[in-house]
Amino acid sequence: MNYQNRQSRSWELIDLFLAKYMTAISARLSMPDLTPIGWRVEFNTDDLTKPDLKTRFETYKLGLDGKFIDQSWIEAQEGEPLILEGKAA
Repeated sequence: MNYQNRQSRSWELIDLFLAKYMTAISARLSMPDLTPIGWRVEFNTDDLTKPDLKTRFETYKLGLDGKFIDQSWIEAQEGEPLILEGKAA
């Protein structure tokens, strides 16, 4: 099994089986008797469904080459500063 298959299986698991439970749980936890008014509870499945590192960095390179994303956007997506050519970005 490669990473792309793992990502696809995670999406299937969420879409076909877990979505109805996640929706019900987040709706209940978002009610004002459990959370402050105006707040909303959601599941964060980003880490589970994120593409593998190689795919992400190939995509980032395309974006940088096309000049429609910049280094700060990539760092925001990855959640940490990245090192380019031996220097901190």
